[in-house]
Amino acid sequence: MRNIPLHFLLIVLVFSLAASIIACGKEEGPFTPDNTAIDVPEYVGYAMATHSDSIAVIDLAEYEVVGIHRIGRDAEYMGDFAIGPDGNLYCPVTSIGLATWLGGGSAGKTIRVMNPATGKVVDEIEVSECPRRIATLPGGKALVEHSIFLREEGGYAADVIDMNSNTVAKTFYFKGWAMEILHSPEGKFYIGIVDALEEDVEWTLIEFDPQTNDTVGDPITLRTEFLFETAAFATSSKIYAPKPPAEEALGNEMSPSWTLAVFEFPSGNLLKTISVPEYPRNIMVAGQKAYVTHFSVGSLQGAENQGTVSVIDVNTDQVLKTLEVCPGPQHSAYSESTGKIYVGCVEGKISVIDPSTDKVIETIVCNDARVGGWGFLRIKVPR
Repeated sequence: MRNIPLHFLLIVLVFSLAASIIACGKEEGPFTPDNTAIDVPEYVGYAMATHSDSIAVIDLAEYEVVGIHRIGRDAEYMGDFAIGPDGNLYCPVTSIGLATWLGGGSAGKTIRVMNPATGKVVDEIEVSECPRRIATLPGGKALVEHSIFLREEGGYAADVIDMNSNTVAKTFYFKGWAMEILHSPEGKFYIGIVDALEEDVEWTLIEFDPQTNDTVGDPITLRTEFLFETAAFATSSKIYAPKPPAEEALGNEMSPSWTLAVFEFPSGNLLKTISVPEYPRNIMVAGQKAYVTHFSVGSLQGAENQGTVSVIDVNTDQVLKTLEVCPGPQHSAYSESTGKIYVGCVEGKISVIDPSTDKVIETIVCNDARVGGWGFLRIKVPR
């Protein structure tokens, strides 16, 4: 049996069960949230609090949250967002039941567009069913991944939307989920597709050209027998991805060891593994270093478990330092404007890392009840 990350399974289970409950109370008609207008800071970032479908507006230079906008109804789920070329926020909206995951039922088909200054919804784009993740691309484009198999189309949809015109430019259908967009040092973009339901796990990269809205060349398969939900180019010839512990360790050890797999590119061969302390939740490369957040389920039970971030030299694959950050670190983003790294955590906290010293220099705390619990699942900054 193949290794499937516990966090991956938990996300699918929680998403399915929660959505099946809230879908019963689905509201119809335009969504007009009662948000308060704010002055968007010069150095702005955004962090999404999934359980309340809200987005916090952050002043990256002053290390404070300056506003929170509700962007979804109680009967909707949003787990990702993108920042458009005009500064508007693009959020996939899903409202599904467990029956949808099993092949029936219905799901949302909307990308909701919000102006972060006014907090108002300015547009909605109709896309394929059940949009889940969204990633920005050059030229004002974005790729939207969908998490249900569409029988009539014979695959999982991936929509290319044009954020300049708020239209769908093209739709692909893949045999697996488009889990990630990988950006190579050469400026090329690859769609990472995982087929989790087949007996033999496949994690395939397909190059995508944002100028032509088309795929390029032949798919590249990473040679692996395990499943992961995040990956990143370390260098032009290497890709990092989480590798779970052996099955016997999962069953016999209290804290089995995770590693970071190093894949050769473009051969897809597994070269080596790097020891890391816990589950690698997110991998972000800034300059010659990779910053890997480690998520512990214990972080949800209180602040007694400090979070960690591994700093790795991408040229030598050596762990340079392990930083202590806020409990439950999830997603991270690097701002070229401020030169800092921002790590979104549970309980509404954000750790700020200075990559020149690899030290945590500040903690942004948001005490608003809307961002408690699971806290910030996603954090992003304008390109």
